[in-house]
Amino acid sequence: MAFELPALPYPHEALEPHIDTKTMQIHHGKHHQAYVTNLNKALESAPEWAGKSIEEIVANLDKLPEGIRMAVRNNGGGHLNHSFFWQVMGPGKGGAPSGALADAITTTFGSFDAFKEKFAAAGATRFGSGWAWLTKDASGKLEVSSTPNQDSPVTDGKTPILGCDVWEHAYYLHYQNRTIRLALLLAVTMPAMISPPPAAADATLAYAIETKLPKASSSISTFLVTDGKATMTCTGGKPARLIYWSKGDRLAIIDDEKKSYFEMTGEDLKAMATSLASASVQIAEVMASLTPEQRKQMDAEMEKMGIKKANADAPTGEVEVLVLSETKTIQGFECRKHDMVRGGAKCAEAWSTPATDVTVTKGELSAVAGMTNMIALLLESMGPLMKSFGFDFSMPSGFARGLDGLPVYLKELNGDAIRSEMTLQSLTGGSFEKSVFEIGKGYEKNELTVGQ
Repeated sequence: MAFELPALPYPHEALEPHIDTKTMQIHHGKHHQAYVTNLNKALESAPEWAGKSIEEIVANLDKLPEGIRMAVRNNGGGHLNHSFFWQVMGPGKGGAPSGALADAITTTFGSFDAFKEKFAAAGATRFGSGWAWLTKDASGKLEVSSTPNQDSPVTDGKTPILGCDVWEHAYYLHYQNRTIRLALLLAVTMPAMISPPPAAADATLAYAIETKLPKASSSISTFLVTDGKATMTCTGGKPARLIYWSKGDRLAIIDDEKKSYFEMTGEDLKAMATSLASASVQIAEVMASLTPEQRKQMDAEMEKMGIKKANADAPTGEVEVLVLSETKTIQGFECRKHDMVRGGAKCAEAWSTPATDVTVTKGELSAVAGMTNMIALLLESMGPLMKSFGFDFSMPSGFARGLDGLPVYLKELNGDAIRSEMTLQSLTGGSFEKSVFEIGKGYEKNELTVGQ
């Protein structure tokens, strides 16, 4: 028997003002429904799993046929997580628990307030899309954790008690004005947030990546360009060329070997999390819903920061607008296509996969991934801006016109996988960075190469 979308236990407007009606309608009726539809489609080729509960399926992903495992992991997890999510909320609900749960929380975390702070931090520090959880293990021990994408704690043998959806579709409609402003601020001010900032002659670029691995909890790698020489170190002692297989859990911070850094913690994180719990919010979709007045507000924010759009003097009809035009499933991910419209005519198109934050522009010619898709939507202004920081961006052959300054391009590999590549060339030292992201049947691959 096919899975069905469960009815909400309350009206769409019941959670106002905390969650607005439109967000609930789209979140439940479109996003959750898409997970159910795609899950049923994936299971059509595995009739031996018919009649199994969603909990049993998600708990036994490793036993599924490899060809559908990724699709069921994403969509089955999405169905299970959201079915649980609707049940833990309600009008007039909330507050401190009582009884055995209250005692267990106090014993484990010290107090209910301490638990709330830890739970909020789990959601706010989940880089990219995912969930924050309060779970118990087989022994009854409580734990606060987070999972990437639609991964469920049920897969790890844990029982969820409370879950919070920190995917951008859970909140971005309500916070779209602040989202745009924060995305803009992050994009243009991050290079200045290294404290103290390294001298240009000493460090061209420094950052770190944390990735969950299948057989290890995490690995920290730091890439630093000093006097034109690129070096990389990580906890595993791996060389400069680092290849890792990820679960899609990535945390980017700026770091240098002097231990000065920008990290997503403390008051800055709390302020950002108010409107932007996930730094990988789908700005393209937000932009598509902007009114002319809201676009003027964004232009005004750019002007305040001294950023002049390359087409600032062009007629109004020359300004690009992104319009959602199509959705479909690719490799188990719900993908969306946006048309870039200029002067009433389509001039480019983009496919995006929300789970992996890969956006493709101009067919196979350019793409932006993760944090960069916020920068890319500043269009022509970002090329000169990034060059002012000492970077040049090499263009792949055949690159026509698209998003200036971010030459990532995506290819299809034999119809079974997609692959994105980006090359960053330093103007000051001759060093380079090449990053590759690939997703196929049952796997994700990230590759980072640095050198001269």
